[in-house]
Amino acid sequence: MSRQQDDFQDKTADLSYDELKERLNELSSTVEEFVSNSSEDADEKVSALRERAQHLVANTKDYLANAGEQLRDKGRDSVACADEFVHKNPWTSIGIGAAVGLVIGVIAGRR
Repeated sequence: MSRQQDDFQDKTADLSYDELKERLNELSSTVEEFVSNSSEDADEKVSALRERAQHLVANTKDYLANAGEQLRDKGRDSVACADEFVHKNPWTSIGIGAAVGLVIGVIAGRR
């Protein structure tokens, strides 16, 4: 893989949900602007492409909205499950936390 591809992947891996949402909204608005500005063209191919672009933008917006809601719901379910586990097994939770802390301490101490 080239250095440019590595840089691109590093940058995209650091994108937060809000940044990704902002960039997709910008792309969506750009495509919508293109579609509205190209409405004067009477060519059949351009008209077909315009309709396809409108359809894809609408579908992408719906998909992202649903995906965001599903991720939020799964996150809430995970938090509720963890909360229930901690309340039912407090000493086990303390032991797990201590073990994780010990492992992190050993790893950090070696550096």
